Amino acid sequence: MHRISRSRLYTGSVLSSLICLLSLALTIPPVIFAETAEELFVAATAAEAKEDFDAALAALNKAAELESENANILNNRGILYVKKNEPEKALADFEAANRLDPNIPAYTNNLCAALWRLNRPDDAIACADKILAKDRGNITALYNRASLYLLKGDVIAALTDAQQLLNADESNLKGHILLGKVYLADRRPEKALSEFQTVLKIDADNVDANAGAGEAYFRRGKYRNAAKSYEDALKKGGPDALLYANRCSALVKAGEPKDALPDCDEAVKLDSNLAEAYYTKGTVLADLGRHEEALENFTRAISLNSRNADYYYNRGLSYMTLQRAGDAAVDYNTAIALKPDHAAALNNRGVLRLSDGDVASAERDFTQAMRLHPKDKAFRINVAAALVKANKADDAVRLMESAVRGASRDGELLCALGDAQIAAKHQDKGLSAYRRALERTGDSEEKARIYSKMGYAQEQAGSAGKAVQSYQRAMDVSKDDATKESLKAKIEQLKQ
Repeated sequence: MHRISRSRLYTGSVLSSLICLLSLALTIPPVIFAETAEELFVAATAAEAKEDFDAALAALNKAAELESENANILNNRGILYVKKNEPEKALADFEAANRLDPNIPAYTNNLCAALWRLNRPDDAIACADKILAKDRGNITALYNRASLYLLKGDVIAALTDAQQLLNADESNLKGHILLGKVYLADRRPEKALSEFQTVLKIDADNVDANAGAGEAYFRRGKYRNAAKSYEDALKKGGPDALLYANRCSALVKAGEPKDALPDCDEAVKLDSNLAEAYYTKGTVLADLGRHEEALENFTRAISLNSRNADYYYNRGLSYMTLQRAGDAAVDYNTAIALKPDHAAALNNRGVLRLSDGDVASAERDFTQAMRLHPKDKAFRINVAAALVKANKADDAVRLMESAVRGASRDGELLCALGDAQIAAKHQDKGLSAYRRALERTGDSEEKARIYSKMGYAQEQAGSAGKAVQSYQRAMDVSKDDATKESLKAKIEQLKQ
């Protein structure tokens, strides 16, 4: 029996934004009784303080008509455009403010933020570079550039800037949160958790820190802690689709899929275009054995984000469970095309190829998966099985002997060694490996399987009496009625 990679892949991430956008109801701007640009600017400031952004914008538009080259007016109007979610207009004002007065870091930082908002990270980094060339300790520029480097996947550069920011201002909570996210990207969840906890000691209600701690706990395998942190983030920040999806993943990994399902439903309800919510719901349904429903959710996730290899892998796993091998193969191929080092997809594609008789291709897939994760015993066992099928039993023996040397008490590895030894015509060694595997196996059905292997090997060697004894032992330990009936038939056949 070949080892299928059945581990569901969960993803969880922490979103951050440089600019908080506010949802506003439309209001009719009041008449503003001001004549000079300065008076209009004061009126705009007062209106903005009341969150009457339309009135504030009307005042600044009039002020800009009076003083079209006033950088401060243009910069503040750009900020209002950001709050009204009009990034193109904001960018135009920030660019104009920077042309008029290029020596004000605040203007350049705002321009950087607008470029970031418009998905122009390289231009935004260039803006931050400009500021830091003159002021190496500018906190806002360091924060912006570190965030942009993180967005681009340049973890080393992001780490350098985030650490420099905290060297300049150790009490900067946003800096600690950012450094935590960088550590997560660098696969250092322990350090990430330390940064988030630093913030939570000062501000226990910080949503980003609670969400970040949830992600860090999740990466460390502490799923109940992760669920609790996501719960705290939801309590402090209110409904959030991604946080519900993340808590759902944590609950599933904690062995509570039924409790997780309502979170998935809530995530989908809050954001029907969030691919991660459908994907997570699919993993929950699959864990509950509801694979047809899982397929619907995986397919919806793929329709929203067709570039995520894990979505295809998990849908392939459900197809495989439903014995739809052709559909599973297509999804595994797509997952591997998107992510060539997807070891689980390579392994499962190998299982399908081996069942189709394509031994050479299966061996390549298993070997590649094993090279990517040399400590994964399932991959190693499957390589050995493919070698046996390819009439390379001695190579399989050497591979499994090497594995057993590093884990001499592992029953699965010992059983696989026995398979290889039997295939290589070393019956005594094979039976010895099976016996050692039995000593290290507590599961009754696994014991029955090993006794059955022993019986088959003895039967093939012409030792019918010993084979009957082994099959009888398998029947004695098994609790599965179908297995017992099959073994009984074998015993009766051998006795005839």
